[in-house]
Amino acid sequence: MLTENLHIVTQKIISACYNSGRNINDIKLLAISKTKPIWMIEELFKNGVTDFGESKAQDFRDKVEMIKLPINWHFVGNLQKNKIKYIVGKAKLIHSVDNFDIAYEISKRAEILNMTQPILIEVNTSEEETKHGLITENDVLALLESCKKLKNINVIGLMTMAPFTEDKERIRQSFARLKNYMINFNKQGFNLFELSMGMSNDFDIAIEEGATIIRLGTILFGERNLEQDWRKNGNNSIRY
Repeated sequence: MLTENLHIVTQKIISACYNSGRNINDIKLLAISKTKPIWMIEELFKNGVTDFGESKAQDFRDKVEMIKLPINWHFVGNLQKNKIKYIVGKAKLIHSVDNFDIAYEISKRAEILNMTQPILIEVNTSEEETKHGLITENDVLALLESCKKLKNINVIGLMTMAPFTEDKERIRQSFARLKNYMINFNKQGFNLFELSMGMSNDFDIAIEEGATIIRLGTILFGERNLEQDWRKNGNNSIRY
């Protein structure tokens, strides 16, 4: 199933790149493995997927420790100060920073580890109350300016989630807004190059609007069973 799903996804990425005149090598597939057992992650890794994302700090910590593969781990969830120690230094990229306090704590932890942590600023381009992220361009710019003062983080781009709707034009506008933010910020001297946007039901639109990282879960792994504990689901045997 996973191999077939990955093939379908790859063909859709190729099609979206063709339609928008983009190079497939400019798109990073980030497999969102939250709630999923280790064997699924290993299976996708065997088939060429190298980047995986988790949204809960404890799950991130445990999977990083349990899976002995050269995976690029990403953190995509809402991050609390007391959980930052589980993430910094282990995540290739933190996608979900939307306030200075969290950025400051990340930088502090990174300084202890003598490293620089790449992060993205989360933007709520749909302006939905249920979503995290900054809304106005001025608020995002203010956080970018503040983060310049922190020596041990590197803001390399922006992240967003599209509105939960069937209206493709609203989804497209949400992604286009993030791309425009990045263009405007770079004109002001920033060096942003990553746009993390697009999920299982809208990643083709995201690619057409400039996404560099697409975050795919259900379309790769299948529907999630939130009642299921991934730690008890096929994790006794690490095969490679």
